[in-house]
Amino acid sequence: MGPMHPFFVIYLDKHNLNKSVMDISKSFAKFCGLLGKISEVVLKDQKGRTWPLKLKRRFDGGVDIGPGWLEFSAANLLKEEDICIFRLISSGKIPDGAMVFDVTVLDSDVNDDQPRNPCFSISIRQSFLDQSCLYVPENFAKSNDLKESCEMTLRDRKGISWQMNLKHRNSSGRFCICGSWLKISVENGFKVGDICTFELVQMGKMLEFHLL
Repeated sequence: MGPMHPFFVIYLDKHNLNKSVMDISKSFAKFCGLLGKISEVVLKDQKGRTWPLKLKRRFDGGVDIGPGWLEFSAANLLKEEDICIFRLISSGKIPDGAMVFDVTVLDSDVNDDQPRNPCFSISIRQSFLDQSCLYVPENFAKSNDLKESCEMTLRDRKGISWQMNLKHRNSSGRFCICGSWLKISVENGFKVGDICTFELVQMGKMLEFHLL
């Protein structure tokens, strides 16, 4: 099994398609060392083309990739509802100190099963197959106004509904999906490298997610 690479996922909308920069959360930037001396990253698209872009520190502690994001988007024909997965494949140990992200795009036009509701995607890591909880991306929780713990239902790819809990971790401020995640992983045959998309189809006291 090859090495696991840190990654983050962006669900494209008008907001991030019309900006000249792409946001990286503070937590990911800190984890990957983007808050230090790194001043440039390289985006590598699915055609093998490379795009050297500058990093810009935000007031909230996060980091922006760009300017140049608009050019990258246009060259790769990115559009609303596409899902972009940014995998960090180089840690910056090259002469100019840049980090390299491999960018994979899940095309929203591939089929009619693409989500039309809020969603987030993850690339399965080994640790996700060994734990009973799964963390929800911070930007997804914030943009969908998730504020407190609650019960939820997760319908898997086989159409089976699982009663779960969305828990708010006071220590970190993050949300995680807890309950039967280990059983769901086994029942659905998840393996390292699989892409799972969670579509939020119902809000309120009882949340409902569909696993695509």
